[in-house]
Amino acid sequence: MQNSITHSGVVVSVSGNCAVVRIEQLSACAGCHAASMCNASDKKEKFIDALLPEGVKAAPGDVVKIKSKRENKHAAIVLAYILPLCIMVAVLFLSVLAIGLSEAAGALVSVIFLAAYFVILWLLRDKLKRRFVFYVQPY
Repeated sequence: MQNSITHSGVVVSVSGNCAVVRIEQLSACAGCHAASMCNASDKKEKFIDALLPEGVKAAPGDVVKIKSKRENKHAAIVLAYILPLCIMVAVLFLSVLAIGLSEAAGALVSVIFLAAYFVILWLLRDKLKRRFVFYVQPY
């Protein structure tokens, strides 16, 4: 099993030891022969800030691989999916069963807590950027 996650991309710009890399995120059906006529196919461009390790040179237009540790994937899944789900369910049950709110009011309270959670993540974005780091590797 690999210890890293890699994506191929094209360098858009370089500033110091940081490069902006454009990657294409494809859905499973994007390669279908009917994808151009179907609304289900999904193709998105993402821009990733990646560090250039010492000795690695990159220029705009270069095709590179970006790499991150596999542990980052698991932490991102927990922060983006599992923790918000747990917060919503816990707040819903507590507000309905313990406090005695109606189900609609409990759902509204759980959505408010979920919004607060994502605001906190947004406020911590600089700290999270230091944790979730991508590195450029030449092909």
